[in-house]
Amino acid sequence: MPTMPSRLQAHSNSPQTLATATRLATSPLFEGLDSKSLQRVAALTRREEVGRGEVLVKQGEYGDIIYVLEEGSVEIRATNGAGKERTLSLLRTRKPNEQLREDVFGEMCLLDLEPRSATVITTEPSVLLLIHRDDLYWLFGEDRGLQLHVTVAIARLLSQRLRRGIASVRRITDWTQSGGELT
Repeated sequence: MPTMPSRLQAHSNSPQTLATATRLATSPLFEGLDSKSLQRVAALTRREEVGRGEVLVKQGEYGDIIYVLEEGSVEIRATNGAGKERTLSLLRTRKPNEQLREDVFGEMCLLDLEPRSATVITTEPSVLLLIHRDDLYWLFGEDRGLQLHVTVAIARLLSQRLRRGIASVRRITDWTQSGGELT
């Protein structure tokens, strides 16, 4: 049987873990979890401060970290086969009374072992919560309810992104069919 990650043993009730659990409770992947599950995930989470212009995830490379944006903002970029880079999205921390639903990236590494589909770069100094895939897999083995919750949350997040992508393709198609040009 796999052993408990040492971070989980050492930090499960620390003030930092409780603060991280409170933050995770507002993230789409973890909202709605009970406090025990949140604290277990938080105990495995590493907090990292990074400067502006830091490449966090690189398209085409393999990754095993899920990121939750605690403060700051990041730009999601992808490069096509011709080498042209395009910004796909900008994620930023939630402002008071704002219904921001996307503060997570890298979550696809929980579902597949494929290379990263985009590059993620900070656009300002940022604070991130990092969760290693293998640590979450360990928790999933201990708590099937947590596994189901996170998997469904990822499916919802990816569904929302797919719907936005389809809407963008429709707008581009409508624009080009009406005689407009893309720049």
